[in-house]
Amino acid sequence: MRLVPIGSLKNDSIVAKTIYNERGSILLKSNVSLTTSLIEKLRDNGIISVYIQDDYSLGEIQDVISPELRNKAVREVRQVFDMVQRDLHDQIIELQKGKKSIKKRLTMMADQKYFDQISGVIDDMMEDIGKNKDAMVGLVDIKNMNGFLYQHAVQVTVLSLVVGIDMKMGRVNLKELAIGAMLHDIGLAMIDHNLWVYKDDFTEEEKNIYKSHVELGYEFIKENTMLSGASIIPILEHHETYNGEGYPMGRRGNKIHKNARIVSVANVYDKMTSGINGIFIQPSEAIEYIMGNSGETGLFDIDIARRFVRRVVPYAIGSYVMMSNNEMAVVVGYNVNNPLRPILKVIEENKKLEDLKKIDLMAHENYKLTIIKTL
Repeated sequence: MRLVPIGSLKNDSIVAKTIYNERGSILLKSNVSLTTSLIEKLRDNGIISVYIQDDYSLGEIQDVISPELRNKAVREVRQVFDMVQRDLHDQIIELQKGKKSIKKRLTMMADQKYFDQISGVIDDMMEDIGKNKDAMVGLVDIKNMNGFLYQHAVQVTVLSLVVGIDMKMGRVNLKELAIGAMLHDIGLAMIDHNLWVYKDDFTEEEKNIYKSHVELGYEFIKENTMLSGASIIPILEHHETYNGEGYPMGRRGNKIHKNARIVSVANVYDKMTSGINGIFIQPSEAIEYIMGNSGETGLFDIDIARRFVRRVVPYAIGSYVMMSNNEMAVVVGYNVNNPLRPILKVIEENKKLEDLKKIDLMAHENYKLTIIKTL
């Protein structure tokens, strides 16, 4: 099974994982053979990438939460964003025209039912993930352009929860972490939607507007809900970096709240692997980036980065890799203690999966073998 960018899909390819639109309705079920018209349908719905079957596919891999729950969570996040944009419309226009300071309080009669629904769906997510405390995230969440922000919020919550479980957080602390993860980008609802995805070619003014979303979101949630400080601090601090070079306050190290340090890693990983900017980065490369930029002089807390790597699979089951001995292999299993060293089967022409030679990269005799790239 391979994750293929929409622009590289070919006719007769078989869908390996059911695809949903931004509203949670099924666009294409797994095992459907693609045609030109179906590929166009996916493109029209803003789908960025698709999991495709191949000769050694192992069936549809299960997510750590059910598709139904994921789609429900996306709907709840969308409702909160829609509420903010609707009920704060006039104040947001003043902000965008520069007539209102971002430091000035944004007020509204927040409909508490939407936050109650967020709380309820987080309880369900915690229950799903908590059923297997050794759960690992083995799939990149398929995004579409139209609903990216809401899908991103849900996936950041999933990633944060598996790290929090690895840290053995209690239920109350875990839920506070999840709420902060789910709402971390709520401030984007208060700026021009064309600036929701950060781009390097933004003007200085656009960069400053984008960066304002952390304070806008934090102040709004603080003033209009009864959520705890630990629940809302990731909204303010998820762009702070461990080396103190982040924003909005340049906090560093453990002065950044633990929940924000977790959400920071999850946020960067999901954006890197989503292809939202048209650049597709493999999970293994994103994990290497996170590990290479962790520690006192880096962007991320090294302990959280290590826990993240233990819980997020860099090589999806069924993906193809090239090894340092120039042999091609298919990933057939994880090593929980070191996901960067998976279990492989070496591909040989005209041989079935069950007949291929198995290699465990954690085994002593294979210590010199490495994966050099994902195919």
